[in-house]
Amino acid sequence: MIANHVANVRGDTHQVLGVVTRRYRVFQNAELFDFMDQLVGEQLAMYETAGALYEGRKIWLLARIPKEYRISAADRIEPYILLVNSHDGSGALRVIPTTIRVVCQNTLNLALQTGDALGESIRHYASLKGRVEAARQTLGIVSRRFQVFERELDTLVDKNVSAAWVDAYFKALLPPIREPDDQLRQNRLLERWRENLDNPRNNLPEIRSTAWSAFNAVSEWSDHQRTFRGLDNRMRAERRLDSIWFGLSDQFKQRAFSLALADPKLN
Repeated sequence: MIANHVANVRGDTHQVLGVVTRRYRVFQNAELFDFMDQLVGEQLAMYETAGALYEGRKIWLLARIPKEYRISAADRIEPYILLVNSHDGSGALRVIPTTIRVVCQNTLNLALQTGDALGESIRHYASLKGRVEAARQTLGIVSRRFQVFERELDTLVDKNVSAAWVDAYFKALLPPIREPDDQLRQNRLLERWRENLDNPRNNLPEIRSTAWSAFNAVSEWSDHQRTFRGLDNRMRAERRLDSIWFGLSDQFKQRAFSLALADPKLN
């Protein structure tokens, strides 16, 4: 027994999901759907999919906002709301604005303003009016972030870059060399990113030689080509999805996106 702590137990299997403090606020899975139902019922979003990771320790819902950002007929970005909650105490309930590039299913989570505490708006309201108002408030915060993203997207597409810029950009994203074999891994990464840059998805006429195509070359690797270990295919798939949305792959893409927006000289 640990003082001031309790076990968070899954109701159907009686499996312990985690040990949390007594102050831990349990958001039941039904409450998450109750919140998202208000957006769907108001036709402000449409359910896309939902799922669980690690035997129910992390729950997520994905809903698409009926809008799109079109760079060309072949390159569209769709906005989503990603709602995630953990039952093991590893993280707070979060609402994450997320975009998916249709042509290759690259994803990008969009950081919110520091003062936008969306988790505080998600609670169980007895009245329909309270639930709708909370959903609308959250969507308003998310919509403002998408407006910023649209400007960022225009900046990347309008930024024509040279081969030297791309080379400096890729090298700035490489992990540090700590062991002799790391140099070989770096060379393989650079080769993979350059191959991605030359593929048809990232070499469309409207985006060729832009910072947007360079970003998607590394994002494609992070989402689809990065290797994950696990005892079986399911475990590897879980770790990949967790990393893409919430872990190291997400952190890498955030850094890559910010760097692509930065000064062309990559100072």
